[in-house]
Amino acid sequence: LTKEWVVQTPPSIDADSSWLPFEAALQGALDSMVAMREREGANISRDLLSRADKMAALVESIASRKEIIVQAYEERLEKKILALMDKVQAAVPDEDRLLQEVAIYSDKVDFTEEVVRFRSHLNQLHAMLQSPGEVGRKLDFLIQEMNRETNTIGSKAGDLAVTEAVLQLKNEIEKIREQVQNIE
Repeated sequence: LTKEWVVQTPPSIDADSSWLPFEAALQGALDSMVAMREREGANISRDLLSRADKMAALVESIASRKEIIVQAYEERLEKKILALMDKVQAAVPDEDRLLQEVAIYSDKVDFTEEVVRFRSHLNQLHAMLQSPGEVGRKLDFLIQEMNRETNTIGSKAGDLAVTEAVLQLKNEIEKIREQVQNIE
């Protein structure tokens, strides 16, 4: 038995007449892709704004603890200094000098500047999300700054309530960081 091979010549395509339907299909696909990306961007933006609101509430709860933390720190420090002076049987300390030292050390636990900067970063986040154009890299940098402020607050505070809020802030920042990876 012999097999006969049939060779078929493909039909010729008229590029000019084929372009219009091809162009319409291509434009439809591109329009669908752009619409899908706009919907995804809007969803991500809503998520980021929601997380920003959570972070703002956490920062305000941290800020509300500042005076309590500073006062408690001053009291602990004063007690330690007095106890140390009792041990060395020194004369009664100069109260003005003691208060000055307490004030200096209390300043080290004051995280007001970090809270102010974090609030500013939240304002910048809102502005970026409402601005046209690409914001992915800018947001990535802003998130690094938010994380830096959060770490500093945590290291200065030494307060359980603030530590819990800092951990929640870090969690929200990480979730935002993950979302920002999907943004141009």
